[in-house]
Amino acid sequence: MDQEISWFLLDDSTDEYQRKVNAANALLKIRKHVDQNKLTLKTFTKRQFSQRKQKDRFSDNVQKLVGESEESQVFLPLLKNSASNSDDSINQLLLALYTFTDADFELIKQHGLTEIVSALLRKTCDCTVFPDIRSEFIRIIKNVCGDEETNTGPTNKALLLGLLKDMETHHEDTFQPFFLTSEALHAPRMDVHPDLITKTVAYQLVGARSDRLIQVLRHSAMLQAITVSYQWNFERRQEKVSPASEMRTDAIVAMIPKDNKQDISFVLRVGYRAGWEIVEHLDLRSSQEPMTK
Repeated sequence: MDQEISWFLLDDSTDEYQRKVNAANALLKIRKHVDQNKLTLKTFTKRQFSQRKQKDRFSDNVQKLVGESEESQVFLPLLKNSASNSDDSINQLLLALYTFTDADFELIKQHGLTEIVSALLRKTCDCTVFPDIRSEFIRIIKNVCGDEETNTGPTNKALLLGLLKDMETHHEDTFQPFFLTSEALHAPRMDVHPDLITKTVAYQLVGARSDRLIQVLRHSAMLQAITVSYQWNFERRQEKVSPASEMRTDAIVAMIPKDNKQDISFVLRVGYRAGWEIVEHLDLRSSQEPMTK
């Protein structure tokens, strides 16, 4: 069905109305599936991905694409669009390969939704695939392409191998590690014991850029612990309901003192179980200072 043509016309029969309603319901179901997995990819850790059946689904869909099966027509426009090597277009293809099930393909075929589903995915915004998960996707694509015969789906395979090479050499600026300046790394003069310095908080800073928090804590257990917190996951679900131009989080709060003779404190919100594992690893001990709310 052409997405540029109105689905409902006055001259349509009741059967035609019903057919279009059924197609619209099928598209809605597929879109909800896409939106849910877009959210999932924002919160997934590498460990979680390795334990889920979506890993096999991704591999099956790559095989469909490489083998140029009928289902590959959904992915092909995304694959060609990914040749631009933009993060958005690559992530859209990875999202599609990660999402679609046999039931989705049956709905697409039954209601003639191939073109509109591909168009829907190309318009998907704010699709984020973190580096650890992307590396898992790359590994699976390599395995599938290595197992396929050269004469099976050469066109799609050639495009995918070209994209794979670009993905491995392309560095996403969004997730490049953050490094402090040399000026910021000068140690203070230790003429006063830290416990004797008055601790006062003038104000707090919240609403950190999520992508920049990832830069600061990249490849750390603390970042993994943050991504399984109630705070982080609630914010990602809110973004699904009300998409914003930037991902923000209150999983980190900066406590700013009144002068530069004091340290800045950062408060992190992490998942309970993950937090306790960090507490035990650090061998933290009871504090004699009074608790604050």
